[in-house]
Parts: sequence; structure tokens; C-alpha cells
Amino acid sequence: MDVLNTDWTVVPLNGDSSLCVVANTNGSDLPSVALKDLWTIDADRNGYKDGGQFRRCLSYQGRAVSCDAEHSAEIFYTGTADVNCDERYSSFTRRDEGTDARDIKVSQLASGDSVICQVEVKAREDSLFASVRDLGSTTLPIKH
Repeated sequence: MDVLNTDWTVVPLNGDSSLCVVANTNGSDLPSVALKDLWTIDADRNGYKDGGQFRRCLSYQGRAVSCDAEHSAEIFYTGTADVNCDERYSSFTRRDEGTDARDIKVSQLASGDSVICQVEVKAREDSLFASVRDLGSTTLPIKH
């Protein structure tokens, strides 16, 4: 499961609840490839998977920003279930949650029945510059 940023939403196609499409609330063009393929390619050859502009990242001020821009946190899970955010991080990034523990922390925020898992930089002067999705053995996208 992927968490989309607030500019993107999943809506029924032509009112048919059995078919869904991703729509942009600000009028930007949709990608020319299937969303599932965005998470697997590196078209700009920066060493990180594409699709960061569709993910939910936050600035230090708590504003929604593209994960392709500098950001302090990335939300990688929202739901109602009681979850282990460290395990979700490992699944989302395809790496052990302790790998980057020096630079980032995984946190769980709960409000009523809702749960949010996010990863954030530890040092105020640091920032992430790409999504942590499917990092595997790739270096953490952090700017010190």
C-alpha cells in the first residue's frame, strides 16, 4: 500500500465504484506510466525510485511537500489497525529499520482509531531529498 500526497486522490471512474482512477486536485498532469511502475524505475537517474511527487512528505513546518523536494518526514502508512511501524518501515523500504537509526527515527502517531507511521530526520539541520520507498541497499537520501 502506498500513501498518496494530498494533491492526489483515488476516485470512482465515471461513477462506477468497481473502477477507480487517481485524480489530481490541483490540475497537474498525471504520469504517462502506470502508478505501480513509478515505484520501480529511476528515469532521472538520480539513484532513487521515481514517484516521490505522489508520496506524502512534510516540511519542518508540517506542510505537505513533494518527496522529491527537501523534506523532514515521510508518511508511509495510514490506517485504523494497530501496527508495528518499524516492521512497516522495513517492508516499505526493503531494509532493516535499524540500518538508518543514526540519522532517522520511525514514529507512530495515533488519534482515536487512526494510526500514522512516519519516518523523520533526527537532526534539525538534516533533510531527506527523495522518498525512502524501496531503498533496499541504496544510500539513505539524506542531506547533512
